[in-house]
Amino acid sequence: MTPDDDIERRLRELLHDRQLSITPAPDALDRVRAGVRRRHQHRLLTSSVAAIAVIAVAAAGVALRSHVDGHSSTVGATGTPSLTASPAAPKATKSSVADKVPADFSPDSFTAIGTKVFYLLGHAPCTSGSCPQSLYLFKTIDGGQHFQPLTAPAGHLDNGDGHLVGPPGSDVASLPTIADVRFGDQLHGWAYRPGLVETDDGGKSWQTDDVAGNVVDLVTQGKAVWIAVDDPQSPTHYTIQEKSFAPSASDTWKTIATGLVSTVPPSLAVQNAGGVSTVTVLTGESDGAEHALISQPNSTFADHSAPCDQTQGGTLSAGVGAIWLACASTSSNASALYVSTNAGVSWTPVATTGLLFGTTIGGVDPTDVVVAGGTGSGLPNLYTVKNDGTAVASRGVSPMFHDLGFIGFTTASIGYALPIMQAADPSQLWRTSDGGRSWSVVKIAS
Repeated sequence: MTPDDDIERRLRELLHDRQLSITPAPDALDRVRAGVRRRHQHRLLTSSVAAIAVIAVAAAGVALRSHVDGHSSTVGATGTPSLTASPAAPKATKSSVADKVPADFSPDSFTAIGTKVFYLLGHAPCTSGSCPQSLYLFKTIDGGQHFQPLTAPAGHLDNGDGHLVGPPGSDVASLPTIADVRFGDQLHGWAYRPGLVETDDGGKSWQTDDVAGNVVDLVTQGKAVWIAVDDPQSPTHYTIQEKSFAPSASDTWKTIATGLVSTVPPSLAVQNAGGVSTVTVLTGESDGAEHALISQPNSTFADHSAPCDQTQGGTLSAGVGAIWLACASTSSNASALYVSTNAGVSWTPVATTGLLFGTTIGGVDPTDVVVAGGTGSGLPNLYTVKNDGTAVASRGVSPMFHDLGFIGFTTASIGYALPIMQAADPSQLWRTSDGGRSWSVVKIAS
């Protein structure tokens, strides 16, 4: 951060206390954020999808430019752009902040804005039908040595056993359902799936964002955020919408892709190269075939195919310089791995003979990806799979681990995972600093 950025940040914090609004200077770090899947919604064969739609957004400096003269463009199955926008009218919602990290806190969602700054959304055990004291949000600025409580998003989360958890003092059942959290910088964040609430003051307060439909995935990078939303009148139809949170940007969602038809939700991944953010969308289209829509900054679209089976699909994970894809199959494991170094224009298959793994994967770089799986006997493990198919078991993995809710990397070396533990044990937070070859538990405490 430059001296000017630091001065602007401090002035912004002062003005916020007087009910004024100004958007922060951009972070210096562009990161690859992997899609986070909440652990209780995790299934080995989720995200059955059909194709890759790649949307490239031009950025001048850090401010995201609109596609066509200040407007967004929409593309249908015919590839013909049209102008459209989705108005949003955020509403204030009631939330509360925790005093400290509960001893039995179980993280459900992870998001990072750097190697040292990240956030955890999670819950504490709930034994009644509705628990308004059990939803928590914590932030660390020192890589997980200490966690500070933030205001819990104004939503409720199903903790996996039929109980709803929400912020302290809330009417839990009346709040939108959420499962994941993302932050774009230290001020702007979103809690979502299928509802959507947002903060622009670093988690001090949250507002509902009235997007028409259910938000099924969300990614953010630079000063922009993208969502995949279903059609409330036709749940198998999806749109891709974007919004910039740069200082001069309009607080309005713009639809940039339509005509996406799939029996399962799309999967999103985002990368940045040379000031251009490229969002890759794994999805189907109305003709029932696999498609790859690739949008350039001038809003023209090209069509490419994807390797997954139309009826099974898969999950994307962005790494440094590559996107990895785990295609699902009709069995209880993923059927194949693929890697792309051109945002999904083309895919290279990676053979994994004898290794069974799920579709929750963590892309590292063009050479490595981390998967959770095994050889068919014994306890599961994390494996680093190379692009030649070689698989090496990770060190330091707990024997009580039995599934994976999330894995992602902020650099080619540093990554985090949310393992699902045996029985009723709280989920943990694991960290690697060697690209996934070894892992250690991060103690979540104030």
